[in-house]
Amino acid sequence: MNSKIKDGDLVNLLFLFAVAAVFTLFVFIHLWRNIQFANLSYDIEILTKEKKKLFMEVEGLRLSMANYSNIIRVEKIFREELGYLPLEIGKRIVTLELPSLNLSREVKEESQINLLEPVIKPDITPENLSEEDNTNQ
Repeated sequence: MNSKIKDGDLVNLLFLFAVAAVFTLFVFIHLWRNIQFANLSYDIEILTKEKKKLFMEVEGLRLSMANYSNIIRVEKIFREELGYLPLEIGKRIVTLELPSLNLSREVKEESQINLLEPVIKPDITPENLSEEDNTNQ
């Protein structure tokens, strides 16, 4: 028996070891990829359930908001719990003065008027009352 290792046998042994190492590397990469895929799938499932739960919570809050902001309910609380009486609009005199529509191209620099917001001026002010008292005397 020859105890010496021939050069050809060493090359074959190294080649066989390299092939086994590459095969093992591919197996580990494949296993790692599958484990990562399983973890991501699990995370996606958990987040989907959480999304559904949060959606249901938001819808419940919207329903509660609609219930609590119901004008009939608010008026009932206003009357019964706080003891306020409803306001009668007919007893208050309010004059609405709408801005005029100036169709010319001149722009007044002193005031920019928003045509959508009316100017509210009450007819009765403390100054008007004092002037009326002075004229009556």
